[in-house]
Amino acid sequence: GYAASDSKMEEKVSVRKPDTHAREYSFLQLDNGLKAIIGSDPKCDKAGAGLCVNVGMCHERKDLPGLAHFLEHMLFTGTAKYPK
Repeated sequence: GYAASDSKMEEKVSVRKPDTHAREYSFLQLDNGLKAIIGSDPKCDKAGAGLCVNVGMCHERKDLPGLAHFLEHMLFTGTAKYPK
């Protein structure tokens, strides 16, 4: 379902997790359509992020073979300026 909030329509999403899982989660959708699940654990002193784009080599254009693999390396291997 949807609920009005700040003059926008937001999809209500329930994030399922085990009862023993202490983190709290919330869902949001950005204006560009990107959907995100935000996790919060006040006891944790670290932060992290994950991204699933649901694309890969099966979605590549025929004239750009290897693009998905190249971008994977750009995301996870780094560059000279940002090696880690």
